[in-house]
Amino acid sequence: MSQHRCACVTHQHIFARTQCFNNIKQKNAQNPAIIPKDFANTKASHANLLYYRWLDGKTKRITSRRLGISYDSNIHARDSLSITKRGNRHMYRKSLSNFKYDLSPNLRTQKQQEIHFKRTCRRVFNKMRLPSNRKAKNQDYLAIARKYHFLFLKSQYVKVPVRHLLYKHPHMTLPLTTIRSWFLFSLWTQITRNKS
Repeated sequence: MSQHRCACVTHQHIFARTQCFNNIKQKNAQNPAIIPKDFANTKASHANLLYYRWLDGKTKRITSRRLGISYDSNIHARDSLSITKRGNRHMYRKSLSNFKYDLSPNLRTQKQQEIHFKRTCRRVFNKMRLPSNRKAKNQDYLAIARKYHFLFLKSQYVKVPVRHLLYKHPHMTLPLTTIRSWFLFSLWTQITRNKS
């Protein structure tokens, strides 16, 4: 409809069905091997999904068109020493690495991306609390970026704990296969529920 005209209430649904959104491509369906169709949005199913991502060792490429950057994300499992001796309760952690500038070929967009990225850098780096007589060094910039999970260098990597999956008793000395059996536990609970 042109010249600021719109359909009346009676014919709006017909207009929307026939005239609107006709030439829009459908999004590619997600890979069924990664996320099944009967995926239940529960904590156990998310734990299983993370477990299989860790088991397959898949790398996820994350791209921000607003900032003009991209980086890789991997899932790593904690080792038994980290769990039992140090008391780390998080089962998994994400490793963010392989930072790369991915600027647009359009010059106006590229300029905006650079402005947004510099603003984000300023926002993170202004959170540094240093003594007044000391200037910031490279280690200080890397430390504050690690604290806020921010990548700005190619050689930099950040490890972020996955906070919604925790061990209840991290000091117990269980075998590693027993510790990482979320998917077995969920299967066991389903089997016991079906029996009763």
